[in-house]
Amino acid sequence: MATIAILLITSVGIGGFGGYAEKVLLPDVMPDQAKFLLDPSPNVPGVTKGFGLLLAIMFVYTFWLTMLGFSVGGKRKTFKELAKKDGEKMVEERYSLPNLYVEGNTKWAKAFNCVQRSHQQQLETLPQFFFCLAVAGPIFPLTSSLLALMSLLCRYVWAAGYSNMDADPAKRYDHPLSKYVWSALFGSYWMVFAAALSVAGVVSY
Repeated sequence: MATIAILLITSVGIGGFGGYAEKVLLPDVMPDQAKFLLDPSPNVPGVTKGFGLLLAIMFVYTFWLTMLGFSVGGKRKTFKELAKKDGEKMVEERYSLPNLYVEGNTKWAKAFNCVQRSHQQQLETLPQFFFCLAVAGPIFPLTSSLLALMSLLCRYVWAAGYSNMDADPAKRYDHPLSKYVWSALFGSYWMVFAAALSVAGVVSY
């Protein structure tokens, strides 16, 4: 329950307060920077210059995730060889493609499955995350950029913890930042809701 409460508080805080801070507080505190980032793009109608920052972070995120996917193939070969050395049965059949995961509860099977899951799980949530960023980004480019950067950093340490040689999936949350992967995701949901209120004229920022 405590984890869920932290998730809700942080996601609502980012999504709910972030838009207000970006539109109301930032121009007063940092007027020059806010003007540069929130001014309309000179080349693309309908978006701000700050939206380019979001696109750049999304590019880095997708490039890193692609490289992570490539590393899964290398780990498959590594754990296949370790399984053979340990005398596991039917190694080629179990560890080779097209099997997405390795059957069995041996140490190396579980270790590889953790690596595979560190990549696969992100593919399950990235489409809705990027969709929310793309929707909210034109209205709240800075807050959306912060969410994208937050997710990238948190996912990096989360995946590193998941891909451990001890085959312990619980280690994906060992790093203090790891649990905030969900705050970034749910924060993006709140940003879409805030964008909807802004478009409908319910809120003035």
